[in-house]
Amino acid sequence: MAGLLTCAAPRPAAAQGWPDREITLVVNYGAGGVTDVTIRALAAEATKILRVPIQVVNRAGWPGTTAPPFVSAQKPAGHTIRVTSFAPMAISPHLMAVSYKIDDFDYIAGGRRHLLAHAGARATTRTPMHR
Repeated sequence: MAGLLTCAAPRPAAAQGWPDREITLVVNYGAGGVTDVTIRALAAEATKILRVPIQVVNRAGWPGTTAPPFVSAQKPAGHTIRVTSFAPMAISPHLMAVSYKIDDFDYIAGGRRHLLAHAGARATTRTPMHR
């Protein structure tokens, strides 16, 4: 997981010695949740590899609309990275007025998601996500 951040920089930034200062990971959810705990573990390991401090900042707020304006207002140098699911980007703008557009952000990387059903459901069809 820690390697995710090491390959997150765009090539021009990597050529310039990215990261050259602290990285801030902005978690779109509250402290203590699964995403927060996972990202804090990732940050601890990535700090050892990248040799720069990595700060985790929680910007929780329903429905994921507090972190995007914060991140989009930062200098676009790749040192502030938002951690979120895609739902706040795809759904929230249709439910309410938001101060950001999906084009304000670049997609860096994502993790796997799992679709699960009750074992008694007896699903027999393999989905594209089933590997």
